[in-house]
Amino acid sequence: MEYKCGCSRVQMITRPLRYAGSWYEADPIFLERQLNGFFAAVAKEELAPDDISALVVPHAGYAYSGAAAADAYKVVMGKKVERIFLLGPSHHIGFSGVAFPRVDFFETPFGKLSIDQEVIAALRQEPHFLEQEAAHSIEHSLEMQLPFIKKIFPNAALVPLLVGSLQNQQEVETIAASIKKYLREDDLVIISSDFTHYGPRFSFMPESEKMKEKIQEFDTRAYDYLEQLDVSGLLNFYQETGVTICGIYPIAILLALLPQKIKVSLLAYYTSQDVVKNDPEHSVSYMAIAFSKK
Repeated sequence: MEYKCGCSRVQMITRPLRYAGSWYEADPIFLERQLNGFFAAVAKEELAPDDISALVVPHAGYAYSGAAAADAYKVVMGKKVERIFLLGPSHHIGFSGVAFPRVDFFETPFGKLSIDQEVIAALRQEPHFLEQEAAHSIEHSLEMQLPFIKKIFPNAALVPLLVGSLQNQQEVETIAASIKKYLREDDLVIISSDFTHYGPRFSFMPESEKMKEKIQEFDTRAYDYLEQLDVSGLLNFYQETGVTICGIYPIAILLALLPQKIKVSLLAYYTSQDVVKNDPEHSVSYMAIAFSKK
């Protein structure tokens, strides 16, 4: 098979599942039951699915963040989506820029999702984009979104992008401009990110005697920048505080990508301490956020 990038591959390559059976159900019957349970608990949102252009969704194990993820995905049920730009952070392998994989499909317990090779080939020519197969092969931030995506949009193509470290706002805006060239009206952008990671495991413990209040302050400030589509404010906040938002750069790219006339809706917010009570030293925050036309 020939691709526009000029490379040829005879065998179609699929990225296998890495976290199924541990972070979420591997059996499709049990997984379907798990996701349906999450969706059944979601309160109705007064948002039109066709107006939603982007989501921010958490990516922890489903026992922790599955409920919040369901809040995000339920608001786009019924939306016509042919392609999804899926961006998340690289947790395990460091690199600069934005990385695409060298595969044709992503596996899910519900079946495969195809990769839009034409967009990947085009992005290959853009500044700050590179191939990084090793990072994709072990990363959970994208994989945790795949079962939800396959269930709701079974025929959608993926543009899977892992975001490494970025140097400044100019790089963020350059990358956003490159992605924007290939966005179509029926595309959906999904950003995979958790919010404040607090505790010794994450080397982030400012004012530990007021842990819950401090976490809420960080998360509220972060959301305020998202609500205002303030790329500069978000990046400055990150630099000044060292706040541990794992998807800070994918979120910044999204804010640079969106038009100014956008409605931002917080669909869900809680922390891991609301789920698990036996780890008082650590907390991870989960938000589900929708971006829609005003």
